[in-house]
Amino acid sequence: MSKATQEPQSNTQPQEGHLSPGWMMLAFLLLAMTPVSYLLELHGQAAQSLAPDITFERDWVLSPLWLVPGIAILISQYRQLQIKKLYSIISPRLAPQLASNKSPERRRFKGFLLTLAWLFLFVGLAGPQWGTHVRILKRKGIDVVVAVDVSESMLAKDMPTALRGRMQRRLALARKKVRYLMELLAGERIGILAFAGQPVMLCPLSTDYNTCAVWLDSFSPRLIPYGGTALASTIKRAIPMFST
Repeated sequence: MSKATQEPQSNTQPQEGHLSPGWMMLAFLLLAMTPVSYLLELHGQAAQSLAPDITFERDWVLSPLWLVPGIAILISQYRQLQIKKLYSIISPRLAPQLASNKSPERRRFKGFLLTLAWLFLFVGLAGPQWGTHVRILKRKGIDVVVAVDVSESMLAKDMPTALRGRMQRRLALARKKVRYLMELLAGERIGILAFAGQPVMLCPLSTDYNTCAVWLDSFSPRLIPYGGTALASTIKRAIPMFST
């Protein structure tokens, strides 16, 4: 007769008190991705103090990084499920021998290195850039030089306006027309010449409309002490302005 003996149950089940590799990978990813999120989301002085010259050529590549923690947790839980299934179908006496080469510390370290590799891969694909690079941009547009007569004849009130039939000085009307032209030419270069007996360049070709407006307010017959209307010399003076 044979006597049945009950084998002692060995405590080979995974302990629940330790953190699983998935949660460790999640914590590491959240810690490692914090500076990346700051670089992408923060603006102003805070972002400048963290990384004043760092930009990403393809910052959209970093968006999938937020999916990596969830994937890491799923992989960890899948491994835990596989281990539980293994312990449920084998003898507890054989479990330590089958799992002798499965070191938890080694598995966690491999997960750490794998997570770090994925992080550096995504950051590398995003194209980090730092420093400054001077690049000359070619601009296409139109240049306009406006010549305004500031002689004594511009003080005459022979230009009726649409406002109650009132008369307006020619010079004041010329100022309004030039301002309206600057609104139409927003972003284009404009220069201003004043002429009477001789031409005077007041504002070279520029997109600084505020400076042009200041010169418009200074238009008066006293601006040029030479009387007359030197239209031909004014045109000759305006032509070289387009080469600047």
